[in-house]
Amino acid sequence: MSAAPALLPPWPDLEAGALVGLALLAGLAVATLIVVRLTRPIGTGSLREQVTSWWLLLPPVFLAWALRPVGVVALVLAMSLLAAIDLARLADRPVSRVTSAGLLVALALQGVLLSRGWALASVGAMTALSLALFAARRPGATLLLALFATQAAGLGCLAALVDPPSPRAPDWFLYLCIVTSLNDIGQYLVGTRFGRHRMTTRISPNKTWQGFGGGLAFSALFSMAVGRALGLAPLPWLAGVGLLLSVAGLLGDLLFSAGKRALGIKDYGTLIPGHGGILDRVDSLVLTAPVLLLVLRLH
Repeated sequence: MSAAPALLPPWPDLEAGALVGLALLAGLAVATLIVVRLTRPIGTGSLREQVTSWWLLLPPVFLAWALRPVGVVALVLAMSLLAAIDLARLADRPVSRVTSAGLLVALALQGVLLSRGWALASVGAMTALSLALFAARRPGATLLLALFATQAAGLGCLAALVDPPSPRAPDWFLYLCIVTSLNDIGQYLVGTRFGRHRMTTRISPNKTWQGFGGGLAFSALFSMAVGRALGLAPLPWLAGVGLLLSVAGLLGDLLFSAGKRALGIKDYGTLIPGHGGILDRVDSLVLTAPVLLLVLRLH
């Protein structure tokens, strides 16, 4: 009889991830001190609020990494549940029951597939659902359900990174979450300070080409730093993947920004101070996760 798989990774693996986590926490602590010292709270969406919210966002990611694969699946389902709640609240009253029922059915389907280790089946089912709903081109419930199915398919790829389990798979999950987040931060910081030329005023007026360049630089540099710290791949390869993830992250952001435009809202929710709802925070991951999964499967 084969031995049951260990819940926690080997200690050398834990040590590498812990060092990366400590480095991120140290950087976040410095950033928090600087922002708190140099800025004043200016209400919802202020830089201080955004930075301090990262203290709530990092622990679940590292806990999911440490308790993989169960932790990763639990994190994906938790994010999907929070997304479903936010989207249900946005539904117009005449269709709210239909929307809520549809969201619950889709969430239950995703949960069953992921719990049985069928991460890619979950991705396929949610992708098919999102395409069918987008093709219907109807307002209200259809758009909300399509947005949910799209995020469920994208985030399902996070679970697919650790399904089937392999020694390096959980570290790729951690790498992806870190690089995607730092790409968003790079785009925001550089775009806010140096942004002059807007990319698309109709979908996301705050997106600039300068911010996109900042995201590319952040993504490539931190892809190499985090990837080498975790011993994932050679530096040139990591730099290339970082650039690819930066582009995918921007497209994911624009995709869900277009959804907000269609719905006539600023944010999908208010769960995360300074960021909005869960979809406002994970929109980039919806495309970076499938892109990284595809790269790793083809490599």
